[in-house]
Amino acid sequence: MRKGITPIIAIIILLLITMSMAATAWVFLSGYLDTMVGKSFVIPTNAAGCSSDGTIRVYITNTGSTAINIDDDVDMCLVDGDPCTGYLEETSIEPQQMGIAITYPSETGSHTVQLGIGAHTGTINVVCP
Repeated sequence: MRKGITPIIAIIILLLITMSMAATAWVFLSGYLDTMVGKSFVIPTNAAGCSSDGTIRVYITNTGSTAINIDDDVDMCLVDGDPCTGYLEETSIEPQQMGIAITYPSETGSHTVQLGIGAHTGTINVVCP
């Protein structure tokens, strides 16, 4: 008498293992991709500038699928290499909408503003008269 499992049972077990591994990968990757794609943005070309009181204002457009809460979701905010987290707006920008991201006091001259939300970053140059 032969001992062991039959080939049919072995195939069924291998299929179940393969399906469970595929399901685990799907759950992991779908959660990962949602965070990467769900919160994405662009800084339109004409969406940053200086007001007459010497304040830089930067607007962003939410190109993702979920709302961006500026105060909570911005991972990186730099103006000329200096952190600007204290000047983030307490606002939420819905998908496919534009809203203000930062209001930063500045001096005259050229300034580089960098924003990062999740895996997305944006850089824009602003010239203050």
